[in-house]
Amino acid sequence: MLIGVVTVIFSPEPNIKRNPIKKIKHQFGFVIAFALAIFVFILIYSSLDNPFSRKEPIENFLFAFVRLFLCFLGSGIATYFLSQFKFFPKKTAYNVYAKPILEFVSRYGNVAIAILLLIGLYRIADVVMGVMANIFYLEKGFNISEIATYSKFFGVFATILGGFIGGYSAIRYGTIKALFVGGVIAAASNLLFSWLALSEPSIKLLILVITADNISSGFAGAAFVVYLSALTSIKFTATQYALFSSIMLFLPKLLAGYAGSIVDLMGYSYFYIFTALLGLPVLILIFWIGKIAPIKD
Repeated sequence: MLIGVVTVIFSPEPNIKRNPIKKIKHQFGFVIAFALAIFVFILIYSSLDNPFSRKEPIENFLFAFVRLFLCFLGSGIATYFLSQFKFFPKKTAYNVYAKPILEFVSRYGNVAIAILLLIGLYRIADVVMGVMANIFYLEKGFNISEIATYSKFFGVFATILGGFIGGYSAIRYGTIKALFVGGVIAAASNLLFSWLALSEPSIKLLILVITADNISSGFAGAAFVVYLSALTSIKFTATQYALFSSIMLFLPKLLAGYAGSIVDLMGYSYFYIFTALLGLPVLILIFWIGKIAPIKD
């Protein structure tokens, strides 16, 4: 991480006009409003009990989605009332939070929703599969040292290799093409886990599957970062990228929380096929967005 820190320190600031928050009381108001929004979020989340705790995972998932929606709604209402009482300036809040979002929507128009949907779904096959990987290795009969060696050590180098290939491909062949290939191989690598689930325990097959998965994950991750970076405006880079990276993991992490229940229903082999199929809508979105809203490489 030190390389990135040093690079940022010595990089020049963009030559753009800024409207900094000058008054300490405004800064204090924003901090208090943010803390209150988090408190309301936690309060609502902890107050709503799950009535479907012993039922099907689909019902649990839908309840979790509704509960999170209510939490965000409550936080938003609390923040709105604070703004009405002039706890912090509305104009500053608009410039800091609303303006970057409106700029993105105005720049891409009707395609903005499709782009946000692509961002929210691109890593879903990889994330949902990944949370069950270590448990799967153990239940398959591999020991902890083997998992640590091939998944957590050599897997890191495979991910870095995939990242280099993905970054080069985005530069050489274009961001959309690299994004599409990344989506294909990220979903297809999950089918290798299905093969591993049906096969007898084999170290060679484990190494093959882990290496392929990490290379594809690194490739897709690098291509995706390039795509997200290309979507941001230089005026609102930090806010827009923070929004994109948050949307990127929201739905995948939410669904991944129920991966264990899905495995109990399907078994590992069908579960990995299911996660691969989750990547198909992503490919359709990439193809469509690439036609109507191409990125200038």
